[in-house]
Amino acid sequence: MYRLLQKLPVNDATTCLGNLLTHTVVEIDRYINSRRKSVYLLAALVRNVFEICLIVEYILRSRDNLRDWIGQRVSDEIGILNSARLLSVVPNDTDWIDAEIQKLKARAAKQDIQESRYRLPSYYSKHLGRGSEYEKFYGLFSKFIHPSSWVINEDKKRIETADVFQTIFARKTKQYLDEILGHVATYISSRIAT
Repeated sequence: MYRLLQKLPVNDATTCLGNLLTHTVVEIDRYINSRRKSVYLLAALVRNVFEICLIVEYILRSRDNLRDWIGQRVSDEIGILNSARLLSVVPNDTDWIDAEIQKLKARAAKQDIQESRYRLPSYYSKHLGRGSEYEKFYGLFSKFIHPSSWVINEDKKRIETADVFQTIFARKTKQYLDEILGHVATYISSRIAT
């Protein structure tokens, strides 16, 4: 998929799609390379791959959606830098952080990128007409990831050996991976001359 994507001109869409594919691989590698393949780690994998799937579909829907996604990157970095400022105890750090924010804003303005606020996965799913699917599965995935009372207080062996969760998470991961690849393949094939 990367080789085909590289045949296209470099632009915002191809860059974002390449980055999303790369991060999908990071998520898969994290699970594969884990010393212990737990149901909790599999839940994190499927949850993150689902989010990536939603983002891929979202940015391919329109140029405005793509620009929104790119603008989120700017807002995310500014938010991270502002959080670092709050945690910093060294005065020089805050000067560096302020300078970095100004550079980031200047680059964004030069590239005509507007800051966009972070979008929750629920936003993407509703925007894409996948709200029902989100409601069914996202809560399930998240219950295994967050320190919910059930995860903390339930018998860990019982959770880990319940094949139903492993099966659901593995099947949904495959489904979302297939969707990601399908969306990217459709994008590529519509732009490669036959």
